[in-house]
Amino acid sequence: MILAMKLISVAFDADQGTVKLPSLLEYTAYLYNVGTVIFGPWISFRDYLNICSSPGLSRGWLWTVIKSTGLAYCCLVTSACFSQWLIPTYYGKWWIAYRDAQSFRMSHYFVCFFSQATLAASGLGWSKTADGHVKWDASVSRPYYIELPRSLVEVVTYWNVPMHHWLKTYVFKTARPLGNFAAVLLTYAASSLLHVGGIYLFRV
Repeated sequence: MILAMKLISVAFDADQGTVKLPSLLEYTAYLYNVGTVIFGPWISFRDYLNICSSPGLSRGWLWTVIKSTGLAYCCLVTSACFSQWLIPTYYGKWWIAYRDAQSFRMSHYFVCFFSQATLAASGLGWSKTADGHVKWDASVSRPYYIELPRSLVEVVTYWNVPMHHWLKTYVFKTARPLGNFAAVLLTYAASSLLHVGGIYLFRV
């Protein structure tokens, strides 16, 4: 999925002239970047080029890697162990349904936080503030807005922030001239295809 997203985004960006068509070596390095190739997340080619000017090791970088890794393993333990202990099978079908959905979401958060850690460890996922300070601010998922959403839009947006950005930029905005309904339909179709036919989307 990540490789397909990278291929499509580079093709669109190069066609629109926002990035220069990369060489074969640059393209391969972008596709198989160690920080994103296994768990993701998707990053644009422009963001990938920031690796050359990465600020390097710092307390902020180390804290980001440790915090993201710690949160990832907390979510993994919650998904695999605590959810089964907190809500036993004799609580009733609605509590069991909630427990299973919670376990699924926690496993998703594990992957998201772990991908944030690998992204930061590889030197990506940072930006500069207005006063020139480096901020390690890559965010893949925001569980708070998913567990306590004000609307369904927040769930869709914060479930996978890079994926939402990719779908909005390369599918929805491209299909917008066909009308809002067609653009939304094509966006959901693209998301389903990228998620292997969408067989797991109903569990969210």
